[in-house]
Amino acid sequence: MVSKCHNSRCTAEFRYFGDGKLYEFTPDSAGESSQLFWLCDSCQNSFTLERDGEGHVRMARKHESHIRLEEAS
Repeated sequence: MVSKCHNSRCTAEFRYFGDGKLYEFTPDSAGESSQLFWLCDSCQNSFTLERDGEGHVRMARKHESHIRLEEAS
């Protein structure tokens, strides 16, 4: 269950679905269930969540994520 912002430096608590942005990541294997993560309004303005090459969910600055996507094209 999501209880607070995924940004470890942020203390915002999840209270409403309309606040911030909720992310769902599909499982890596058949035995796992989907994982939910949340960024508060303030953090989601500058950051996004993505999976790294090892399957871990990490925060990335929005401009970094867009640059990587453009480079991959």
